[in-house]
Amino acid sequence: TPLSKLLELGCVDRKTCTDPIPSCGKTCGKPLPCSSHDFIHTCENLCHEGECGPCTRTSNISCRCGFRTKEVPCVLIQNEGDFTFICDKRCNKKRQCGRHKCSEICCVDKEHKCSLICGHKLNCGLHRCDQPCHRGNCQNCWQTSFDELTCYCGESVIFPPVPCGTRPPECKKPCTRQHECDHPVFHSCHNEEKCPPCTYLTQKWCMGKHEVR
Repeated sequence: TPLSKLLELGCVDRKTCTDPIPSCGKTCGKPLPCSSHDFIHTCENLCHEGECGPCTRTSNISCRCGFRTKEVPCVLIQNEGDFTFICDKRCNKKRQCGRHKCSEICCVDKEHKCSLICGHKLNCGLHRCDQPCHRGNCQNCWQTSFDELTCYCGESVIFPPVPCGTRPPECKKPCTRQHECDHPVFHSCHNEEKCPPCTYLTQKWCMGKHEVR
């Protein structure tokens, strides 16, 4: 209401700018902090100076994920962040890896990335995948050796860099390991710790020692 209108109604004329501004006597009507896009609460006090008093009504607010609502006194709503709360509902959606559930409380995540470590054994059989849990096969082991990789006897060599998990090279030379018997060796150099059985033909008596076979 213009001050000139209040003068016509009999209000005292202000002499200086520090004099209080008179009230028009109408309802204030300013939007209160508890107002939102869905509802607007206004000040019900008469025209006044300073901040409006607290709202005496209640408002319905939704949880962060929108699953639940509850009614709260407007006096508890002072800013936009007070219009939401966290409910106790756990998210049952699968994460991007397809193996684990989200399980977050009052979840608002759209991508549902998995924060766990994969941990599956890599193709080398020695190391485990340290990437976040994922779909599909793991990447090849990135670790590399810069030492020469040889067969047991050392005749065949793979020169560095040697990717992790590479098997020792095949060798056509006769096996040089120490054997239980002194028969000629017919198998080649190998990577297995145990040699194959000896195939050399020997003569032995039968159980009753009647004939030699």
